[in-house]
Amino acid sequence: MKKLLITLTFILFTGLLPSALNANPIDSFPLAIRMAEAKIDRFLFTPEKVLAMERERYIGMWDTVELLNTKELEDGRIEITLLYSVTQGTWTQTIDWTFIVDGPKITIVSAFGILGGQNEDLSAYDAQRLIDQCKEWYITDPDYRRIVDIIEREVISKLQYDWDSYLYGRNRSYQESINSGLGTCDVYARLTRDVLTNAGYRVEIWSSPGTHSWNHVILPDGRILYIDATWYGNEYENHPTDPSPDEYSPWYITYDKDLFERGLKRTIRMHGAWPDARRIN
Repeated sequence: MKKLLITLTFILFTGLLPSALNANPIDSFPLAIRMAEAKIDRFLFTPEKVLAMERERYIGMWDTVELLNTKELEDGRIEITLLYSVTQGTWTQTIDWTFIVDGPKITIVSAFGILGGQNEDLSAYDAQRLIDQCKEWYITDPDYRRIVDIIEREVISKLQYDWDSYLYGRNRSYQESINSGLGTCDVYARLTRDVLTNAGYRVEIWSSPGTHSWNHVILPDGRILYIDATWYGNEYENHPTDPSPDEYSPWYITYDKDLFERGLKRTIRMHGAWPDARRIN
């Protein structure tokens, strides 16, 4: 057996991701979930991608390229073995190659920080786990599903982040922000409160003074749904220098207080921290 060792920073193998929920029992998951999974998929080396890549690379040289085996190694890397064969008359030659790549648990997906604007070390495996938790809630929890749908339809689809105001102090009024479709975190929080209040929910605006705003939704059964719509749909409309595409982080609508606190604490330079958070409305 001939082994080919490959070091790939952003390569992982889908078979080892927690994907039990990927068989979608509903028509479509929310945009934020679909976009987050699409971003992960761009870093994946699935068997299908490996086969397509090798078939294209060796077109005209090998008749077939097939997947023989995959397994996770003790160090978290993934071993993928392919079989190549070619036939000329009555003579057939075969050879197998083994690719050893970083697995999802040790592959850092830097674009998937728990927080907006900055990143922390988050593996692709953990990113998928967070997404799968949101998918489970969306499937099993009617309130979560309804609220997420309202946020995507009435907030995320109507607002992009207003970098002029954030960077240069333009300070649009709330109504100007709604009319222009550009808003900072306070606008996201106020619009979230308004649309969810109209839908019959009890909604609070919280803030770390002068730095960041988000929402708590208190459900009839006492649970609290934490919503940071700004980072849930982290979009770049009028950023003066950053051409980055829109980012979506579905775990910013969550019942997980520890996860939500973790995000706020990690954004202390940009948006304050949880210890000084207080309800403002």
